[in-house]
Amino acid sequence: MACIAIMWIDWLTNLIFKIFKIFAAVICTVLATSKDHHLNLSIHTKPPNSSIVMDSPSRPRLRTRSNSVSIPSSCPNKIIFALVGLPARGKSFLASKIVSFFNWSGTSARIFNVGSKRRDMEGAKKSGHSSFFSTSNTSAVSKRDEIALATLDEAIDWLLNENGSIALFDATNTTRARRHMILDRLNQETVNFNLIFIESICTNEDVLRNNLLQKIRHSPDFDGIPEDEALHDIRARIAAYEKVYEPVADEEDVAYIKIIDFHSKVR
Repeated sequence: MACIAIMWIDWLTNLIFKIFKIFAAVICTVLATSKDHHLNLSIHTKPPNSSIVMDSPSRPRLRTRSNSVSIPSSCPNKIIFALVGLPARGKSFLASKIVSFFNWSGTSARIFNVGSKRRDMEGAKKSGHSSFFSTSNTSAVSKRDEIALATLDEAIDWLLNENGSIALFDATNTTRARRHMILDRLNQETVNFNLIFIESICTNEDVLRNNLLQKIRHSPDFDGIPEDEALHDIRARIAAYEKVYEPVADEEDVAYIKIIDFHSKVR
């Protein structure tokens, strides 16, 4: 079983790298070569419109289709990937793989994690409990927005003043209001950014349970808390997010990638 698990993890990691290698190449090509005001493109990787077709775990075939997302050719090479998704959906895992790929390829990339900033500003014990994420806790809602903006400001400063190229804004960003807040903040800058949302959706119950266990065993939010109690609290946190969760949609007129059970759709 351990051997099978290691093989599955290795296959999954390689698949994610392939997905984002394609995406990175597309973005770089658009930014470097497009002479039109807009270039429309899309990559679909979730069957039946697949660009990643699984012949075997080790040999996926790759295809692309065109016509969807609008990327201004005049944008500088400053990209912000903003994660979207409920807790324990693999957002931080994806962010780490994206950053690893870009840094390996010679492009400076860095993760800006809102959860880490929250713990720095508010403390894990105070802000890690599910009550801090309740939509009825208006003071906490305001504080979470403040923390998100502080994290985004750090990302912007790094991109503009420290020669960064790609920032990963690692947060839930599960409502349209939060995503509009990100857009509004970026629009305050005189520099144009390429903002791309990456939404991670997971419906596999076995994967979800493993993700939950990983989170409660390794997150400072749950230090010293019995496992059953921690599981109850993280599920209450997720339930709070589910009440207001709005998946990214075409009507928002933003560039986005949806990764569904580690298949993906790019718009």
